[in-house]
Amino acid sequence: MDNSLKYSEILKKTVQEAASEQPSLQPIRLYPVCDLESGHFLVLATSRSKKSWFDSILFHARLITEDNSDRQSANHGRQQRSPSHHRRRQF
Repeated sequence: MDNSLKYSEILKKTVQEAASEQPSLQPIRLYPVCDLESGHFLVLATSRSKKSWFDSILFHARLITEDNSDRQSANHGRQQRSPSHHRRRQF
């Protein structure tokens, strides 16, 4: 068994469990994001106040494997050349 698959399953389970317990005292929603192909695992928090949305990444892990390290290097170079990538979008 490939260790990267084992690690990705552990991260996926951990992220999903962390996001399953929703805060009860504040109107915040937690969302698990698990992308096995790219190796990114996140817990996102979102909330809405009277005037705006709040969103934040509470946890981010990246599992680097031989499969996604080459692809990520190519994407990283492309993102550095594109100034629109760095603009924050307002919803």
